[in-house]
Amino acid sequence: MKLKSNVLEYLAEAAQRTPGGTAVVDEFGSYTYKQLQDDSAAYGAALAKYDVANRGVVIMVEKSYDTLAIMLGTLFASGYYVPVDPSVPPARLAHIVGALGNPLLVTTEETLCGLQLENACETVSLEALHSLRAGMQRRDAVEPMSLSIDPAYVLFTSGSTGVPKGVVVSHGAIISFIDEFVSEFKFENGDRFANQAPFDFDVSVKDIFGSLAVGATLVIVPRRLFMQPQALVEFLDEQRVTVMIWAVA
Repeated sequence: MKLKSNVLEYLAEAAQRTPGGTAVVDEFGSYTYKQLQDDSAAYGAALAKYDVANRGVVIMVEKSYDTLAIMLGTLFASGYYVPVDPSVPPARLAHIVGALGNPLLVTTEETLCGLQLENACETVSLEALHSLRAGMQRRDAVEPMSLSIDPAYVLFTSGSTGVPKGVVVSHGAIISFIDEFVSEFKFENGDRFANQAPFDFDVSVKDIFGSLAVGATLVIVPRRLFMQPQALVEFLDEQRVTVMIWAVA
């Protein structure tokens, strides 16, 4: 078996096998593997305009299908993504930006208007990036150049024992873990993963790449449901969820 060089090969293989299969469900709709591949590639072409190859892209947006497509789009543009919760305190955001060294920051226009950063940082609004993506043609798509040793994402620790530390994870590290993970638990393309973990928490990596690896469906659970136990259970039932990888608390 040929070893994968980057995690986008999971997406490419799933889109080739079942282009019409459901890749992602969020509260706004459902999206096929072909849509996810096309939209991610288009976001990649849009992000390439900002020269993000070998550069961090901080994505400070509520999680959704679009957020995932931007994360994967960053990989198409040969950058690495850094998911950050939109409610992050200014001091933590400043530390993250400073540690990364002039990343590209993607967030909403509303957030940008009130944002005050201690360190210089190039920014683009989610709305502007979405418009740029919409204007991209297939010929504009960039070919992902990342190798297994290149970083795919950086997650920052809570900082409870000091300052937050950025943990860099390579494409190869994800592939080595996910291949073993899906094999051990025998996940299949008919599975439906309920994603509860925020994208800036490492548990979400199992949801995202576990589902991509087998061509399953990622069901993004709305944040508001975690304060409504009965509604949450009803949602899981309606969505026919088969896999939950959740922190007990």
